Amino acid sequence: MDCDGLRISARRLPGADLENVEVTDDNEALLLDSRCIALDCEMVWANKQPAETTLRPVVVSIGVVDTELENLLYARIAVPPDVDIVDDSFARTSANLHPDWTKGIPHTTAQVLFRTMVQRAGTVVGWQLDGDLEVLGFEVAAAALRAGRRLSVDFGGGVSVRVVDLSDHFRSLHNSKCQLSEAYRAVFEDRPAQHWGAHHAAADARLCMELFRRWRRGGCPRSVPLNLKFYVVNVHGLRRGGAHQERHQTLFEYLRPERGNRGVVLEQDDGRNFKLKFREENERAAYMCIVRRRMQAAHEDLGPSLPAQESGSEKVTAAVRYSCRLFTAHLYEITR
Repeated sequence: MDCDGLRISARRLPGADLENVEVTDDNEALLLDSRCIALDCEMVWANKQPAETTLRPVVVSIGVVDTELENLLYARIAVPPDVDIVDDSFARTSANLHPDWTKGIPHTTAQVLFRTMVQRAGTVVGWQLDGDLEVLGFEVAAAALRAGRRLSVDFGGGVSVRVVDLSDHFRSLHNSKCQLSEAYRAVFEDRPAQHWGAHHAAADARLCMELFRRWRRGGCPRSVPLNLKFYVVNVHGLRRGGAHQERHQTLFEYLRPERGNRGVVLEQDDGRNFKLKFREENERAAYMCIVRRRMQAAHEDLGPSLPAQESGSEKVTAAVRYSCRLFTAHLYEITR
């Protein structure tokens, strides 16, 4: 039985081995604990002027949600004046934050407010929480999480609570880490697409809490394997487009994705293979349409897709190839 008195069903938590859930004294207590909060932070990359040269994350917003999915806190956090913002693209485009980083409550206020909420809560929930806690100034708690500690995590001021980092439990079939949005999409596959992606700190904290509630109703399983894939475009044999057009020019003109967000696509280039690993099949399909349109504008022809021999790896499936005057591209799927 789960914490709501409902019978656990394998349909509730896709991929969870609910027949072999290990119920310990601790996760039995977790099943009954209603004083849980979820945390998420948005960050920008910066350095302190003029001494620092190494980029570090700086927090610009915080979201805290309770088990009833109510926002307890959503606030901008002002960046100190001695901090030089180097990269704010994710916070602007994905979190929709206006790039005036002097707006918001002081960092110390956010820290005090969150510690007060932690003191009243029995459990703090999140996704890769060590990074969020680090930028909020809870370095001891962040270090404890990186060392593998999850019980009695020290938040300072005599406050110690349990932490549930959902990224410990939601992994790919091959036990690789994934993103919060990917885990949410895999578990809540019947939800409309607008629920899947990241929006801002409060919205992401809500995603964490929804995922936590589903995980807890499933009996707090140690591992929830998710059927995730990368949708790959591997370009090789890249040739010059003209007498003076070098490899990088051909790459830039035809093959660069319009969005380089790591939440959408991972890019690798070793000088021989230019590889893009998309997290969603529709993103790869949209990219290939863009490539074809760019080539048509330059009077080049991508050609039809042809069956390609799949590798011996069980991970690689659904292989096709394109071969044109400028390059050869193999498209395939990898089970993660």
